Amino acid sequence: MKLWLDDERPAPEGWTWVKTVTDCLFHLLQFEVTDLSLDNDLGLPGLFNEGREVVKRLVEWQEIEGRDHWPKSTISIHSWDVTARPYMEGMLSRYSPFSYDRASGCWNRQP
Repeated sequence: MKLWLDDERPAPEGWTWVKTVTDCLFHLLQFEVTDLSLDNDLGLPGLFNEGREVVKRLVEWQEIEGRDHWPKSTISIHSWDVTARPYMEGMLSRYSPFSYDRASGCWNRQP
């Protein structure tokens, strides 16, 4: 499953569209997600309505609980938020099993 988190922009064809952090986390826990694309600002005020919370939760599951719920192939960030995007990129660089590919603009999972 390809998972697209955004409250306004519809998912590209072939992607499952979720509009909340809660729905995104549910899908990551319950289904095999191959690709994940994240927006940050999800319309409602509050930290748990920000896409960066998804990255934070994935890191916590990995580092604290030893569980791997990362997507199987790629992560991309389609948010233009000037503080959230660098935060998510930093978390992915430091903690995730992904490396950034400039050519595709995606984070690719390493074996």
